[in-house]
Parts: sequence; C-alpha cells; structure tokens
Amino acid sequence: MNKWNKQIEWIKKSDYIVRCLEETFAPNNSGNPMFTLKLEVAWPNTVVLPDGEEIIVAGTPLTTWCVVTSLTGTKNASPEEATANCHRRYLELRKTFELPYTTESEIDWNNPPGGFKGKLVYALIEDKEDAERGAPSKEDLAKGIKVGPILLNPKTKLPLKVHYPEIKDFYGIAELPSNQAF
Repeated sequence: MNKWNKQIEWIKKSDYIVRCLEETFAPNNSGNPMFTLKLEVAWPNTVVLPDGEEIIVAGTPLTTWCVVTSLTGTKNASPEEATANCHRRYLELRKTFELPYTTESEIDWNNPPGGFKGKLVYALIEDKEDAERGAPSKEDLAKGIKVGPILLNPKTKLPLKVHYPEIKDFYGIAELPSNQAF
C-alpha cells in the first residue's frame, strides 16, 4: 500500500480528524502577529482513490495559520476592519477547538492565549493543485527570485502538477475511533 505523496490528488472529505502537534505565535512576513498550527492527519488511516487504490494518509503533515491582528489592513479593509475580522476568526477557532472562549476585550492581543496543541478536531481537507517548479538558477537567486521555472511534461508540453492537502474548515473536537487510538 502506498503512502500519499504530492503526485496523488488529495481526496476531499469533511470528516478527517487532525491532531495539532505544534502551535507557534510569531509575526508573519508582513509583521502581523499570527498563530501557526502544525497538524497531522490522525484518522482515517487510509482512503480509497477513484481508481480503487487504497493509500495511507495518516501522518500526513498540514499547516494552517490564523492572523490575530492586521497592522496594515487589506486592499478592501482598513487596519481596524481587518483586525476586527482577524479577532473574530481567532475567537471562532478557539471556540471550535473548545478552548476557553473569552470576549475580544478580555484578550491581550499582544500575547493571546494558545492551547491548540494536542487537540483532535474534525477538518474539511481539500486538494490544492499547483504547477511543479524546478530549482531557481544562481542568477535568479541573485535577483531575489526564489522559485524556479514551471516544469513541463516533455511529450505534451503541459505543466506538471503537484497536489497539497489544504484545510478549509474545522468543525469541532473529535475522538479517534477506539480501534484507531495511538
């Protein structure tokens, strides 16, 4: 039985159970404070592909982010409006993970509480398809370009594709089936 890899399209399901392995609170590349959650698929152990092949998905790593404050805003929202949306999403995430739910005014937004690590939650995971890229050349790296060219199938000249699992939503606390606990 094969383990999932980036050449296999991820099977979309809304009842995956994921485990939070690590939580980090730090600024993102734009300087906005955010939580980074590193997770793994805890259940099911396997899924069946459309062609009937069964593949192992348990243990597949996933990452999700939750910005808690927007210092610069977005193209459609002022920093205040964007921050209010960030706060709402963070509080909803805490509620979904069944962490103590507090009001926006009770949280120190410079050091918001975590508590996600170790939790099991149901998640909707979908496939994210992307073009496969080669390594950047030395010249590209010197210019600050960090991604290489899109790789093409030598016969069809079409871009090669890679697949990534992407968490679209969390639904609440989960328990592993009794025969699946580890």
